[in-house]
Amino acid sequence: MYRHFKISVYCTVHDLLNITDFDSFRETFSQLTKHVHVDHVYLETYRSRVRIEEEQMKRVISFFESIGIRVSGGITPTRDERLNRFGFSSLCYSDPDDLALLEEVCAMTARLFDDFILDDFFFDNCRCERCIEQKGEMSWSDFRCARMKKVSEACVITSARRANPKVKVTIKYPNWYASYHRTGYCPEAQKDIFDAIYTGTETRDSRMTQQNLPKYLSYFLMRYMENVKPTLNLGGWFDLFECSGNPLDYTRQILLTAWSRPKSMTFFCLGMLLAPEYRSFIPMAGDALAMADQILEYSGSPIGVPAYVPYASEGENYIHNFLGMRGFSFEPTPSYPTDAKCVFLSECAAKDDSIVERIRKSLAEGADVVCTSGLVARIQDKGWESIASMTISNRHISTNIFAAAENALAYGPRAIARATVQLPVIEYATNDAWVLSAGIGEETSVPLVIGVNYGRGRLFVFNIPEDFGQIYALPENAIKPLREALAVNGVAMACEGRFSVFAYDTDIMLLQSFSENYETLYPTMVEPGVRIIEVNPLFEQRDKSERNAIFPMVIAPGSTHMFRLIHEKGVD
Repeated sequence: MYRHFKISVYCTVHDLLNITDFDSFRETFSQLTKHVHVDHVYLETYRSRVRIEEEQMKRVISFFESIGIRVSGGITPTRDERLNRFGFSSLCYSDPDDLALLEEVCAMTARLFDDFILDDFFFDNCRCERCIEQKGEMSWSDFRCARMKKVSEACVITSARRANPKVKVTIKYPNWYASYHRTGYCPEAQKDIFDAIYTGTETRDSRMTQQNLPKYLSYFLMRYMENVKPTLNLGGWFDLFECSGNPLDYTRQILLTAWSRPKSMTFFCLGMLLAPEYRSFIPMAGDALAMADQILEYSGSPIGVPAYVPYASEGENYIHNFLGMRGFSFEPTPSYPTDAKCVFLSECAAKDDSIVERIRKSLAEGADVVCTSGLVARIQDKGWESIASMTISNRHISTNIFAAAENALAYGPRAIARATVQLPVIEYATNDAWVLSAGIGEETSVPLVIGVNYGRGRLFVFNIPEDFGQIYALPENAIKPLREALAVNGVAMACEGRFSVFAYDTDIMLLQSFSENYETLYPTMVEPGVRIIEVNPLFEQRDKSERNAIFPMVIAPGSTHMFRLIHEKGVD
């Protein structure tokens, strides 16, 4: 049993239909439970036109309850996958037969269980003739979101509660949050329709998969959804897909989900876990969970720089997660953080028609506001000039040479990036905006980080590379101004490789390496009076598990490190 989270396993309807001998299955299932303590299972009643009979499901329920495992239902509302021309197909919510099917399945599931979850295929991507006609002049996003609100209430909740008045229904949201509104997901409304939410934290290979999701997303999206429905984001959900080439990709999903402090974590799915080609992943998962449980003994509630991600917004999609892989810590929120001392804003913040006024107010009240070049490009003709004299041009520069400002006129020593970086050219007013670091071209330079004084606050603009992955190539001295502006708890860590930092309100800081090589870690900023202690949370004698951290510190590929920040009083 784990002290800081519960573990669930999702069992698809195909997994359940494959159980023909419960004595044999008990032995097979033990190959999972001898490494991972399972508290709970989701038992699926429907997927892609395949259903399980109620009597057979009752036998499955009895089996799991007999071995002390709590049961809930599950539904994946998809059509026959064999008929798909491209990718996955949702139900057609213009088709009366599909709507009736959904109502029947929800009612059946509610009769069997007091709670159930909708897997993250409760979206709408149908563009059949009937859907095109019903959409009319509406945008696909508006049409689908309006329709899925109605379906959520009228088909799912109403039919389920008619069958079982006390049933609780959870909606699981997928990992691709930047496209929610395009496919009918509307958490701003559905959070009040459903009893709880669940979060997909599946991250794989951001380069060789179509979703382009860096691993930091396993943490970032959990924190975002916690702020969407506080205390009722029930957990994070990960799987084995596209992980066979690098088993660390699997355990990193587990660890980064754990660092977000979830109530539970769900393994998808039972059939894959028990398949011969994947069984070797089970002991690794067990070790990762045991380590996470020990480390979480030290940590409190996660904290980070507030990052505003409005509902139904897009632009510079997933940029926070690329930055999170370079050691920046965020606490994402769907509401503008009015009282924050520092705010991070990417292009998606342009969804908010009041964003310029919000920026102006934060600066006037003494906050640091960090904007991306993508956001500036979207709002530069919408009042931005009242804050700063800079615009994003349609020209670009490619360089691997960078330098930080030595003074108000000149740059200091050059630093070579690990790859060539392509940057938009920012046009700015000399002596009204200050270039803090730059990419150096043949006879010109382009700002990488540029600052403006406004009221009692400071505005920073970060020039985002055209390929977000080139953020990993930027030399540390070029992003040092961002490190200092986005420091959490008075400390900013630096490392030329890929790493993530997770901060907690207990002055604990976790660091996760994603580099393929040994890298050097050091603090680029430490507030006066802050001392950094290295903690070994796996050391059995807790009173001997801490020592003063010695920097620079060499960190191994894939390693996890914990630090405690000591704030000494009376030190300036």
